[in-house]
Amino acid sequence: MLTAEQKQAYTNDGYFTVEEAVPKALIEEIRHEVELITEQKRGGVLAGDYEWWSEHTIPDPVRYQKIIQRLLELPTVMEPVQALIGSDIFLLITDLAIIRAGTGYIAWHQDHGYVVEVLNALASMSKNELNDDELRLLVPVANQAMVFITIYLQDTDNTMGTMRVIPSSHQWEHSLDSSSANSLNAEICLSLPGGAAMFYTPTVWHTAAANTSITDYRMLTLIFTKNNIKPLLVDALKRII
Repeated sequence: MLTAEQKQAYTNDGYFTVEEAVPKALIEEIRHEVELITEQKRGGVLAGDYEWWSEHTIPDPVRYQKIIQRLLELPTVMEPVQALIGSDIFLLITDLAIIRAGTGYIAWHQDHGYVVEVLNALASMSKNELNDDELRLLVPVANQAMVFITIYLQDTDNTMGTMRVIPSSHQWEHSLDSSSANSLNAEICLSLPGGAAMFYTPTVWHTAAANTSITDYRMLTLIFTKNNIKPLLVDALKRII
């Protein structure tokens, strides 16, 4: 059940957290399964020196999908999503990221680029990237029709480079200037226990810093959209003259 405070935080700040979204016993089982999967084959190494798998590149898809299914059965995961964007939803895609102990980071970014995944499902709209005009029209639709959830697979602290977010940055009409101290003075570090979850909009700015600990930092992200997001996006793009 989504509280009034959580819904207000999502609107105002672009995110909220739930500390016990996944029961402790279950998150321990999932973390163990994820370790078995990710040790089979390294993920793609992205800028910042962290590893990433999509559901299309995961080395043990059957085991991985069982993990996802168990998460989808949890009311603490699904009810907030339904409260935010309605009950007529589907899981667009999932991904898994690891910042190995003593290694890289994830740069400041937004996740609105995932609308490309939706457009690629439409043969007539398939494309690799969006131009500025298209983004300007599609971002409001994405904010209203998509919810992102990052699941914490273990207890975290500052040394692990845990998730960081800038509250209300989803309302900005400009890009983040990471070289400016003023851009980051509202940064919040979300050190949370295993089983916690961050629910956030696709346009809130977030990152993960360098992992200086001796523990690998694992994050599992689920991306939900409204079932009718495709016509909403197509209608938005029609406004481009």
